[in-house]
Amino acid sequence: GSDYRVLEQAQPTDSGNKVEVTEFFWFDCPHCAAWDPSLTAWVKKQGDKISFKKVPVAFRDSFVPQQKLYYTLEAMGKADELPPKIFQ
Repeated sequence: GSDYRVLEQAQPTDSGNKVEVTEFFWFDCPHCAAWDPSLTAWVKKQGDKISFKKVPVAFRDSFVPQQKLYYTLEAMGKADELPPKIFQ
């Protein structure tokens, strides 16, 4: 409890008993781009122990096209394949 706060009530998740990890990102963020290969490798290493979700952020209107791009890739089944190329 020194670097985090324990919630009084657990928040509901979609993952059941798995640990749910959520990444909030923006395709033009240099930190997100640098972190992506390490995070992708870590997620693969976890296997089915976790439920991993990606959420593109839109802190301002100019972010919306990239947010829409991610959700389009997700609908096409390309959300795992193409984001590393977009970050580059």
